[in-house]
Amino acid sequence: MRGASSSEDVAPSGNLTGATFPDGLTSVSALLWTGETTRYAALPSAQRPAFLVPLGPRRVTTAALRGLPRLSSLPTTVRGVVAAIAGQSGALRLWPHQVTVEDPGARGSLLQHLSTSLRLPLTASARFGPPRANRKPVLELLDRRGRTIAFAKVGWNELTARLVRQEAEALRMLEARHLHHLVSPRVLANGTWDGLEYLLLSPVDTVASGDPGVRTRRAAMLELARTFEGRAVALSESPYWSRLLSSLQSLSGAGGARLWGFAERVDAAADRIRIIPSAWHGDWTPWNMTTQGDTAVVWDWERFECDVPIGFDALHFTFHHAVRRDGLTPSEAIRQLAVRAPELLEPFRVATAEAPAVVVLYLLHLGHRHVRDGQEEAGAKKGPLVTWLLSELDELVSSLVDLPGPPSSRTAPSVDPGQP
Repeated sequence: MRGASSSEDVAPSGNLTGATFPDGLTSVSALLWTGETTRYAALPSAQRPAFLVPLGPRRVTTAALRGLPRLSSLPTTVRGVVAAIAGQSGALRLWPHQVTVEDPGARGSLLQHLSTSLRLPLTASARFGPPRANRKPVLELLDRRGRTIAFAKVGWNELTARLVRQEAEALRMLEARHLHHLVSPRVLANGTWDGLEYLLLSPVDTVASGDPGVRTRRAAMLELARTFEGRAVALSESPYWSRLLSSLQSLSGAGGARLWGFAERVDAAADRIRIIPSAWHGDWTPWNMTTQGDTAVVWDWERFECDVPIGFDALHFTFHHAVRRDGLTPSEAIRQLAVRAPELLEPFRVATAEAPAVVVLYLLHLGHRHVRDGQEEAGAKKGPLVTWLLSELDELVSSLVDLPGPPSSRTAPSVDPGQP
């Protein structure tokens, strides 16, 4: 791959590396080679592209541009430029940052493999998302008429490959449940190619229609939660808590040690904390959903989990909406979440007195995921836990257990860590 503007726009060895991909996934050609040399516009630059738009037939370029202004991962200035030229694909050919995908050699490319699977000649746009541990390429597969045929998620290391497999399992489970208020992509195929894990998904309509308000989202969240709902149990008897304790105890670093300390304090009161086990999407946020009438269309199911405290999705949505849409700091959003928890969890039949425990467990879960996946090291926006989570969690745990004494001497159960 080589640049079409200047040598400064392209990483060494002709591959988009470093900021473009984490170490270990270095060749865009191995993803996007179609069988012939193709130029791509790299946004915002060839060194740090969040998006690659094929500069092939006009209808294909126009189709690839359609969803681009909605991508929250792109800088505001880039979104503005793209919005101005969307529908005028010829203007994009003047974009100064371009790369050329060339023949990767005998192994071919993932795109060629997927084209063979779907029995269609395909081209693709690619998006990479912001820096974070679970960052992975997502390909929009387009036919020669510019129609979106499918999306492909690509796992390139242990974490992202596991998440791709988890999403495939989750979507198949959901499809078998025949939910009425919740629509998700269908799995067309999944497997491995040349060491990469891939998941081929049906496209879903991401254009909102009807009422985009609380009612539709709440109905979908409640349907998901009640479909997987179990009987209320004491936290001390919950398989969820056993798994989380075991996994928290294995975390390294200062953040992991602090989280384990909080968990010990909660464990001291676990006999008198009751939870209702259920399932959650794992990352239900405004940018992972839209509404179609009385149905919520929700994607990105890679964090889906069963046997977690009911109501996690409502807390997660509210917390991230407060940060990304309302402009609160994460610490402010956590304090607001603690105040609103009884109201947010009441539709899930969580008693007002039990709401603080669900908030604490949600934050422990979120912090655990952040440390376990190495989000801070990967450059995730939230940064170190100490700057946004730990002090708030300390206060909430203290209020929950209602005792400032020493941590419990009880040790974590001896079970496999699993996925809390």
